Amino acid sequence: MAEHPDHKYINKLLDDLESGDLPRRVMAVRALAKLRARNQLITRILKRVVSRDPDWIVRLEAAAALIRLGLQTRAGKFIEFAIGFVGWWGINHLVWTSIVAQPLTPGFRHYDANLLVLPCNLVTLIALAFIRRWVALGLLTAYGANLAIATMMRLLVNGICWIPFTVPVD
Repeated sequence: MAEHPDHKYINKLLDDLESGDLPRRVMAVRALAKLRARNQLITRILKRVVSRDPDWIVRLEAAAALIRLGLQTRAGKFIEFAIGFVGWWGINHLVWTSIVAQPLTPGFRHYDANLLVLPCNLVTLIALAFIRRWVALGLLTAYGANLAIATMMRLLVNGICWIPFTVPVD
């Protein structure tokens, strides 16, 4: 559409945003997003909706609209980061649970699956870095947190099991 949409149409959408009807407000936000106009009025309206609307669905739609317009709010960045962080844990949990649930075949150890899972994680991280950088940052943070937890667990297990080899074993 045009860079400066019709003010009557925008005023109608503003009235819809003030409505108590949830679907009507969601449709108004989606209509504002479809205008694809990066003017200050629409940006201001969407930012206000993100920060003040009582329903989380409407706030989420407004944050997504700002993202599509190339204008992210702090809440939008946080949502994208959370998607990457929680998504990485969830997807990798499902992948590793399915791998460990499989019976071992001769010559295959469960940690050999890293030869497949690690490159998939890295390719996903690189692709997301170009497409949705806040999701990629969440994924990278989850990966780093997992590495830190695994390192601390390894140190703890080694500390507990630090028994000299000179101790006779029955």
